[in-house]
Amino acid sequence: MCKALKSYLVRELLFGCVVAGMFAIAHAESPQLTAETLPAARREAAARKRRVIMNNDGNDSRTAPSKDRAGFLQSRSVPLAGSQVDAIFYCTGIWGTFTHKSATAELRVGSDQGYQEWAAHLADDGGPDALGTIVDFGHRHGMEVSWSLRMNDTHDAGDPTMMSAWKKANPECLAGKWEDRGTYCGGGKRWSAVNYTHPLVRDRTVGWFGEVAENYDVDGVELDFFRHPVFFASTLHGRDATTEECEAMSSVVRRIRAAIDAQALRRGRPVLLAIRVPDSAGYCRALGLDVEQWLKEGLVDLMTVSGYFRLNPWQVSVELGRKYGVPVYAGLSESRFRDNEIRALRQSAAGYRGRAAEAWAAGAAGMYTFNLFNPKSPVFREIGDPVALASMDKVMTTGARSVSGARSWMHDGLRFLNRPYPLPERPRKLSPGRTEKVVLPVSDRLDADKVTVTAALRVTGIEDAAVLTVSVNGKTLEGGKMKDKWVEYPVAVGDLRQGDNRIAVVLDAGQKANAELLDLLLWIRYPPAPQSAKSKTPH
Repeated sequence: MCKALKSYLVRELLFGCVVAGMFAIAHAESPQLTAETLPAARREAAARKRRVIMNNDGNDSRTAPSKDRAGFLQSRSVPLAGSQVDAIFYCTGIWGTFTHKSATAELRVGSDQGYQEWAAHLADDGGPDALGTIVDFGHRHGMEVSWSLRMNDTHDAGDPTMMSAWKKANPECLAGKWEDRGTYCGGGKRWSAVNYTHPLVRDRTVGWFGEVAENYDVDGVELDFFRHPVFFASTLHGRDATTEECEAMSSVVRRIRAAIDAQALRRGRPVLLAIRVPDSAGYCRALGLDVEQWLKEGLVDLMTVSGYFRLNPWQVSVELGRKYGVPVYAGLSESRFRDNEIRALRQSAAGYRGRAAEAWAAGAAGMYTFNLFNPKSPVFREIGDPVALASMDKVMTTGARSVSGARSWMHDGLRFLNRPYPLPERPRKLSPGRTEKVVLPVSDRLDADKVTVTAALRVTGIEDAAVLTVSVNGKTLEGGKMKDKWVEYPVAVGDLRQGDNRIAVVLDAGQKANAELLDLLLWIRYPPAPQSAKSKTPH
């Protein structure tokens, strides 16, 4: 045994023995588990507290401080110990090329413009591979670990170094062709997506889930339909999926459910099935994902909604999940607005707090982070506690992600949009004398003695705040001041409501019609927490 592996095992054993013992008790195998008792056991397991689920895309090795197991874990996992992360959903690669051991998939060793994925060789020292290492770490620290498969990751559409040998050998199983890539009007033009109408594609996909559930002590599996949401040639060509295509994908979900349930009965405890999908049942159906039918059949244990875009208020998905007894998690993907300042505000801890507070208020079962990989981020220690969040500074926005992506993946996908465009994506022209209305949520129960609220407007084409009239819920704001690119107004707590707040903006009638409202925020700030007597500096 090499020194690095021995050192890793000793440290993990000493640090995690107590937590691991508690976790083992909570997840103890039950020899009495039968086909009849499994559904109830699944419901009980699904109801466990998952304050934060961290999705890890499996690229831990890129930022690892050293090319060994200890460095691999330090990159994204070790600092999570003691955080609010109760579950890690771990992705080991794109469709058919993985860093975990598989009898039918290829080893992911070179990808992303030639980057050499050394984590695929973790098992060379006699220890576990990447997935096994994360499972061991998670369980030692009281975290669930699920294997996440991106059901059609198409990063290889623009990077041939990521294309699997299987795809190259079976081009008839793909949804499109390289030479036709410029002609597609849907599916994000991702020609390299596998086509789930082909039995070979369905069989390979189902087989990987059964294989993982048999060979790894995972607590569940995730079918990630948001990376990327194209599964059939029809949607690539701009058409809605057919009934037959929907049934083809439903058969995949049913078979995966059966495969992992068989392993659950063997091991004596449930293997949960999670899905990550768009937050509109109609949009999903157009893609070929009959999500509500899956829920109705009891195939799904956990559901995460939102990703590239969000089409509905959070409540819509929460209510759908409740209808079928399935916990719904709010997917908080990273912001991708082009304006650096606007994007940074939403990527800040205060931005994540605001997003999480809104989702908690809507009844979400927990938060789910995507493309957030700094394990030391305060986000992992804050957004999972709605009570603590209620007294933390936060910024409320019209949205952290655009909605136009819905049109990229599904032609005319915006027909399913049931919420306003986020301001940064569709700025408002301020015509003199005309009122522009914006709705912003407030999730906190505000106390005038404990909080200050500031409305911040990013407006171009003006030089003086006096040319604007801004009101909140019918109450005109006073004392507006220009601050860099923003106009800021103090807001009386009594003028705000818990829930939606209607903000009206009017450009004075005498002004030129060249002003534009780019963004509108509500900053909610609390006084610093009192310093404990123990930490005070003595006089």
